[in-house]
Amino acid sequence: MLIKAKNKPSQALSTVINEIKKGSRDSRHPYRYVSLATFDPAAEEPNIRMLINREINKDGTVTLYTDARTHKVNELKSIGNAALLFWHDHHKVQVTLKAEVAIHNDDEVAEEYWKSDVHGAAQKAYTPLVAPGERIENPSDAHNWPKEFTSEYFCVLKCVPFEMEILQLAGKEHLRLKFKRDNPEEEWQGDWIAP
Repeated sequence: MLIKAKNKPSQALSTVINEIKKGSRDSRHPYRYVSLATFDPAAEEPNIRMLINREINKDGTVTLYTDARTHKVNELKSIGNAALLFWHDHHKVQVTLKAEVAIHNDDEVAEEYWKSDVHGAAQKAYTPLVAPGERIENPSDAHNWPKEFTSEYFCVLKCVPFEMEILQLAGKEHLRLKFKRDNPEEEWQGDWIAP
């Protein structure tokens, strides 16, 4: 078990953030992958997809990459908030974040990440000639790229959490904590809650 009943809420929070940090650095760690849930106001429906956890800061801000032409970016521009879900199968720990999302495309932040972290074939994920979600005749139609890769469609999502829940599954005695804060400069305030 990753979280124990004898832990203080602050210890549980620190443990979870450290595990999410490990996930951002280790491609085999369960917290490497995160589900991002958004809401499409036009269709009045939620959407969820998997992304790669690229980084988590001390304040809990999670960094994700995507193509700026995706539906999720339009949904985030419209609503501004998202939910993130991490699942650690070995330790049976679920972490849910509610976050405000800052979108960085064609700016200094995106350019810095593009130059420092996105190299070679990885650039293909953000540069296809056909935008994600466009209708195509054949799957191969989506596998065309420009001769030179640029950061034009590369997008960095900075997910700044304002609420976090941690659920440790433990047989018949699950453990759950909830944390909140009004802004990222504040310390998290959290307590145990009934699972």
